Amino acid sequence: MVKRFSRALADGDTVHALIRATAVAHGGRTNGFTAPSPRAQARVLRQALHRGGVDPATVNVVEAHGTGTELGDPVEVAALNETYGQGAAAGVPCSLGSVKSAIGHGESAAGVAAVTKVLLQLRHGTLAPTLHAEPRNPGLDLAGSRFRLQHEAAPWPRLRDAAGRELPRRAGVSSFGAGGVNAHVILEEYRPGGSGAAEPAGRTDGRQLVLLSAPTPGHLTAFAGRLAEWLTGPGRDAPLPAVARTLRTGRATGPARLAAVVAGTDELAAVLARFAGRLHRERPARGHGRGRAGTGARDRRPPGHPVARGPPGAAGRPVGDRMAGGPPRPGHRHGSGGAAAGHPVPAHPSLAPGARRGRAAPPHRPPPPRPGHRSP
Repeated sequence: MVKRFSRALADGDTVHALIRATAVAHGGRTNGFTAPSPRAQARVLRQALHRGGVDPATVNVVEAHGTGTELGDPVEVAALNETYGQGAAAGVPCSLGSVKSAIGHGESAAGVAAVTKVLLQLRHGTLAPTLHAEPRNPGLDLAGSRFRLQHEAAPWPRLRDAAGRELPRRAGVSSFGAGGVNAHVILEEYRPGGSGAAEPAGRTDGRQLVLLSAPTPGHLTAFAGRLAEWLTGPGRDAPLPAVARTLRTGRATGPARLAAVVAGTDELAAVLARFAGRLHRERPARGHGRGRAGTGARDRRPPGHPVARGPPGAAGRPVGDRMAGGPPRPGHRHGSGGAAAGHPVPAHPSLAPGARRGRAAPPHRPPPPRPGHRSP
């Protein structure tokens, strides 16, 4: 979703990147689909840089259109050298890649795929390799330029300004249509508070209500285990309020639910691991009535069981029980602390219908023939 930055912050959304500038223009008359105009491409790149007030020397990744054609790729590199490769920028190494080497040409979705690749690289701070790029097209004039084909996965370094201050990561993304429309967008890493530093693991941010929801108890068990593993691995630095908000308001509601009130990510990981381990040892109950596996019954739970014990709500039931037994209320916040932005967390895994209850998935059976239909 594309949203105004101030509105996204006010709504507590997860900001994946900032759009510094965009530019779109038509290339005009050429000699054919496979013979684009380097001047037209350079013009739209230059326009994007000008609109965003972006110094090309602060961009060290370019996600190229990169269709792998004998003529088109050299034309694109020539346009990049004319815009991103001049002046002080010429001495700054720049990674060059194309998602098409991994997924093919997405036609009308090619530009969105390229943007998605850059967003994932920003999230992980890692440059993905461009596959099948050897031997290199001899028409690519990369010798003596700042551009290097990204053959292997590598960390995405942050550049520094003249004063030695760390700059946010920036990338240019190009998409050129067969009909002559050229588009370029400049994306920038979003760093909350200007520092980009994550909150320490296990930090006590006040008690937070955490809700998990899934279509079946089997999904819920697998989701809890996956989330616990993530919290002790890649997500160890995720702030608890952001994780809790995403799980409360950013996930679809299913009949199997789990609620817990925790004070830190370490505690949440332990609670989820204990829940997943217990249900792996027991046979998951079917249905979603109160008291079944994955629901929020409150009177038959041993101490430390992962069911919320919040302030009394309607009919004397704790708020966690009400939310685990009914649809979550969007935007609800429990405990101390104000509004928190969301944070990317793993989704629940997809299970085959039979595997949800620990059995093998049933064999595929073709549908019965329609009345009057004749097989060839």
